[in-house]
Amino acid sequence: MKIWDLVQFAYLYLFSALIPWFKPTINNEVQEEYVSEFDYLEYKTSLKFLKMTEITSCFSPISCLSNILLMCESKEFGDQTSELGKQKLSNVSKAVDAHGEKFMLVNCLFTKDNPIIIARKGDGCRNVNYTYSNVQAVFEKYSKWFREITEGKMYSPLKIDHLVRNGRVYLTVALFKDEWAKKFKASCSEKLRFHISSGNYLSNKTFMNQEDEIKYDKIESNKTLYHMVALPYAKKNESDYRSYMVYLIPIKIKGKTFDKTEFGPQLTTVWENFYVDYSKNNLKNAITRLNKRKINLLIPKINKLQSEFDMIKFIDNISKLSNAVRIESTMKTFLDVNEEGAEGKAAMVSFAYDSAGYSDSPDVVANVPHISFIFDMNLETILFITKYIG
Repeated sequence: MKIWDLVQFAYLYLFSALIPWFKPTINNEVQEEYVSEFDYLEYKTSLKFLKMTEITSCFSPISCLSNILLMCESKEFGDQTSELGKQKLSNVSKAVDAHGEKFMLVNCLFTKDNPIIIARKGDGCRNVNYTYSNVQAVFEKYSKWFREITEGKMYSPLKIDHLVRNGRVYLTVALFKDEWAKKFKASCSEKLRFHISSGNYLSNKTFMNQEDEIKYDKIESNKTLYHMVALPYAKKNESDYRSYMVYLIPIKIKGKTFDKTEFGPQLTTVWENFYVDYSKNNLKNAITRLNKRKINLLIPKINKLQSEFDMIKFIDNISKLSNAVRIESTMKTFLDVNEEGAEGKAAMVSFAYDSAGYSDSPDVVANVPHISFIFDMNLETILFITKYIG
């Protein structure tokens, strides 16, 4: 897998407390409620991302979920959540082709002195125990592996000092690559205005143009109307494509058109409408049932979009998790969308310690604040989501 083709990287590290033998647990009475929280983690974190960001940004839900499940499997939050993490990560592993050209997910656990046994083996799971005497060798082996999968084009934020000072390090690496099923022609790209709000716009934004039969519909519910477009990537699963870039482009929000209200701050309404009301929490089905229609699509070209977040703000609404572990976390992301396809990276580093109008071919132009996300049909998961407001 070539670094230049990778669309996403994600890294999450959990560091133990000064009392390494202490493990937080969760009251049995609330275990079932805690388990159910993870079924909605993707929706909750993506919704919070849209609420909190005020500029164009991208975020990686799959890395957040995978790493938390790895913590669960390691009994960071009690025995019952250990089974939850094991089951869900096993299901993901079955869907991921670790040797595939398009997507790979690897979960790593580094433990110092006191090993945590993870029974699952294979390319999608790495479990390493180390001591002070061999920490240098372990770090060098990891660094070599990291250089190999990235062809030396990207540096890992993990330092040897992290392994020396901390008892547990959790790492999730997600790698994705694909080209559009039908590439955009650079010669068809054009400069247009992007409207941030009524009377406020950016000139000369580059929009990629494609007129074709594309999965498309106009969705209307609760006085909110928006375009839904699903652009496939080239990799196929039998008769369907494995992944899609989905665009949600608002026309009206809460009954008001663009000249009557600001779309950017209200994209959460579009997301709630789409994820809950229209998709019924099943994005795969929502994409699958879309019919193709000939449209003239124009979407903005994204050039090296970089974002950084305090991750605790995205997960502190999951009360059982926040009560079990105190976490300091940062996620950094990179995204590039051009005529060939998309290229992006997300790096998440966390420090934690134990504690308590239309023609036959209508124009669909994403020239107002909108949402886009890459969805993997095998994993039934969002790889990353973008809030684009200019």
